[in-house]
Amino acid sequence: MLKNRYSEKLKKKVLLSLLDVLILQLVKEKLMSGPDIIKQIDKEFDILISTGTVYPVLDRLKYQKLIKNKGKNKRRLFSITKAGNNVRVLLTKHYLNIKKDLHPYLKK
Repeated sequence: MLKNRYSEKLKKKVLLSLLDVLILQLVKEKLMSGPDIIKQIDKEFDILISTGTVYPVLDRLKYQKLIKNKGKNKRRLFSITKAGNNVRVLLTKHYLNIKKDLHPYLKK
């Protein structure tokens, strides 16, 4: 039981550390609202994150001009910008390199 609980906490910690690139990937595929992003992450990773976690990241990505949104009422739909896609590709490459570098240590 302890092992499983620790595993879930570690999974969530890793996912949250990659939330920027994950959101960029999700909004690259289709227009998504904050709740859509939360539902998709829960569906794919079985991890429920809060709006208090997602919206600050969305606001920061928008401020950095990596995403843009349509709609100003309750339902803002986000999409990736060209700059956001460039950053997404770069972050994905960095993540894959880190994963490759860590692999020998994680096998032990």
